[in-house]
Amino acid sequence: MTDETFELLNPAHRLMTANLLAQEALIKSLRDARVTAGLTVEEVAARLGVGVEIVQQVEAHEYDMSLTELRQYAYAVDAFIEYDVEPGET
Repeated sequence: MTDETFELLNPAHRLMTANLLAQEALIKSLRDARVTAGLTVEEVAARLGVGVEIVQQVEAHEYDMSLTELRQYAYAVDAFIEYDVEPGET
């Protein structure tokens, strides 16, 4: 068995990958909400009281936001985040 095959079969690796993909989808949804609301990166930054570069980093998946920051970002783009937790198979 190769290392790559082992990683694909490893439940902990699958769970880590699933969480990463869910996080990426959440950030994409927040960006889409910003665009749908007709807001620019500059406007969201102003609403959040942060620099434009922070919003750009968030949308480029280069800034790891806390749950509080996620809620604030959602509020700034007139969006709602629904959390869902499912048990993993580790």
